[in-house]
Formats: sequence, structure tokens, C-alpha cells
Amino acid sequence: MKKQLHLPLLLGGLLLLGACWKEPMQNKFVPTAISSNSTRVVEDEFEGRPLVVVGNRSLDFAVCYFNETVDGKSLSFQVVQDRLPVVMEDQEGNRWDVWGEAVAGPRTGQRLQPARTMTAYWFAWGAFYPGCEIYAGALPEAPAPPEGEDGWLIPGSLVRRGALPGAIPALNTGNYYRNYSQQPEYLKASDYVLAIRLEDEVYLFPEPILQWHEIVNDVQHDIPFSVLYCPLTGSGSALIRSDSSVNSQLEVSGLLYNSNLLASDKGTNSHWSQMLQQCVEGAKSGKTWNTIQVIETTFDGVDALFKGHQTLSDATGYYRDYGNFPYGVYCTNNEKLNFPLYFDDPRLPRKDRVFGVVINGVAKTYPMSLF
Repeated sequence: MKKQLHLPLLLGGLLLLGACWKEPMQNKFVPTAISSNSTRVVEDEFEGRPLVVVGNRSLDFAVCYFNETVDGKSLSFQVVQDRLPVVMEDQEGNRWDVWGEAVAGPRTGQRLQPARTMTAYWFAWGAFYPGCEIYAGALPEAPAPPEGEDGWLIPGSLVRRGALPGAIPALNTGNYYRNYSQQPEYLKASDYVLAIRLEDEVYLFPEPILQWHEIVNDVQHDIPFSVLYCPLTGSGSALIRSDSSVNSQLEVSGLLYNSNLLASDKGTNSHWSQMLQQCVEGAKSGKTWNTIQVIETTFDGVDALFKGHQTLSDATGYYRDYGNFPYGVYCTNNEKLNFPLYFDDPRLPRKDRVFGVVINGVAKTYPMSLF
């Protein structure tokens, strides 16, 4: 297969060659006052599974859980306003937080199972899951899901090289700030972060750092994990790795499919699609990730949503302009796509942020405007 080399993403080969230590800048970060009275709860069903979807447009977050308790019940939820991180309550008197945990009531300590979800630009959902359902929206005419080519589970002819191998360096360990007084100047209140929870500790990964590195491999609480972010599709995800060895770490391959990150593992150099959360080429072809729930929100909302959190430091060992998006106006220009798509779904603007749920390889989407 001939992979085409494209100049728009060769900043990996040009801008990302130099590396030196960058000391963290110090400033007093003051979070913005947040109004949380715009939370919405949607009870839904998809692929035969009852779901509860919760979102808040002012905080720009959405989460989804299977409405199935440990004793097999489906509950009836209603929204709770202005009590973050509590977002909903049920007919039994339980109150549930953003992580799907009952924090008050007879089910205190129980957790709802999170669905496999991600927030991404609309064009990515349309290209990876052609004809996917939009909540309360019309179904389009769309092609059948793509067939594999050239030894790939995806159309190999649509795989493109966007950066030279190694030009976008993954971070293979994490240093974390524990309080706002240590936040660097590059991180604005309106910037997005990816949040994961390990052993009741919340870790925040600012997208201004992920835009330049795309992958963070780390071990916390003896849990080896990787956080992935693709700036071209605006999609963030996280997974538990098989072990803590170097071979299980992920790298940025420089290859893209539907403009989305194709990661490679160091052990076998197999290629993994971030949007599909599946290995699409190599020795591990067909295997799927053991995903970790990710909540994406703006940085000024993290104190309201998460109690006790650590933020990835910008002291990464690399000199990068973390306050500057590396791809110019790409994220705000709906017409700008650097690479071909399998299917360009016209139902929503290409760069709309859309929350999606994937069950049995099928996706259902919930535009953030819904909340």
C-alpha cells in the first residue's frame, strides 16, 4: 500500500524536531464561577440496552451509563440542578454523581456501568460509523460500513501519512500538579481537559498538551494506562494496557485514517484506530481496547465536577508552545479537512462537537447542543 505524504501535518517533521526542558510557568489560576442549572438527563435505549445520558452545555460535558443496577433493575431518573457533582436522582431516593456513583440513598457506593463513549467532531462520527443515528434526528442515506484492504481491517487506500515516524513524541510518564496555584499560564479556563478516575483519584489531561503529543503512557495506582487525543478529530479516549512494560506502550505512528490517529504499540508495531478503539493492522488485528471512562469538560468546570484532582504538568521534557494550537484555524473552519473521508455526512456541521455511544460496533450520537 502506498501511503501518501501530506504537507499540512508535516509540522511533525519541521516544528517538532527540537526538544529541551520547559520549566512550568507559575500563576494563580482563579476558576470561573459556574452556573450548573443547565444539566439535562435523557433516558434512551440503544441496541436493546437502556441508557441514561447526562450533559451540561455550560460545562461542555456529557456522560452515558447503562440503566441497569447490580440487582437487575432499571431506574427512573430525573435531573438535579445546582448540586454538582451530583447530576440526577431516582425514584428510590438515590443521588448519582457524574461518575455514575450513588453518593446518597439506599444504593450509596453502587456504580452504574459506563457505556463506551467519546466526544469528537461530527465528521469523524459520520466517517467511522456511516449512517449513525443522531438522537431525535433523521437517518441519512449512507454507504455500508467499509471493508478492509491491503491487510488492514479498514480501507488501506484511505490510510495517509500525516507526520514522520517519531515526529510527534508520546509522553511516557506523567508529572502532575495538585493545586491551582501551580497551574501554568498556557492553560485557560475555556480549554478542554480529559478526566479519568483511577482508585477514586481524578487525573486531568489538558488538551493543549495532548494536541502536541497525542498519547500519554503512564502507571498510577499500579494501573498501566494510555490516554489518547487526536487534534484533527477532536477525540479523546483512554485504555488500560495489558501490563506496565515498555512493549505495551503506544506511540504516534504518524498515520491517519479518516483524519484520525492511528497509534502503534511498541511490542508488535500493530496499528490501532483511536475512533474504533480497535487494532486494525498487525499481529493484534481485531483486538479491542479495555477502555477507561473519560469525561471531557472545560478546565473552569473541573472543581465543580471533580473533588480532588491532579493535572498533567507541562514540564514534559520537550519545548512546545502549549498555549498555541498547532494546526491554526483547523478546529474552527468547518470546510477545512486535510485528508479524505470514507463518508462525509452532511447532517451537521463538520466541526460540531458531538457525544457518541458505541455498542456492538454501532454508534448513536448526541450533539452537545442537545444539552
